Amino acid sequence: MLRFPPCGERELEERRCRPPTIVVVHEHAGVLELIEAVLRDRGAHVLATLDLFEARETLRMLKVDVLLTSRALSDVVPDLRASQPDLPLVVLDDAPMSLDEIVESVVAALELD
Repeated sequence: MLRFPPCGERELEERRCRPPTIVVVHEHAGVLELIEAVLRDRGAHVLATLDLFEARETLRMLKVDVLLTSRALSDVVPDLRASQPDLPLVVLDDAPMSLDEIVESVVAALELD
């Protein structure tokens, strides 16, 4: 199973490596909770919200590594990314995706391969 970050416990303890911070914005609470749990289980620091205002404020205040959102919310992405225009983005398509495919998309956005 893929884990974040791709480094050992010693590197984490010495703070030479840190888990990625991922903001997840989704309009369905069940989907949001599932994605959050899977990414956390793999070692990422996850900030999950249904609230677009909260997501925008989080992105203004914190350095974030990836923004993950649904296709339904993609029209508000420019507003969300205003404070971090180069922020890697993962947009979940309307087509069914497995949890592994979601994690792989985040990895690709982080360029960890």
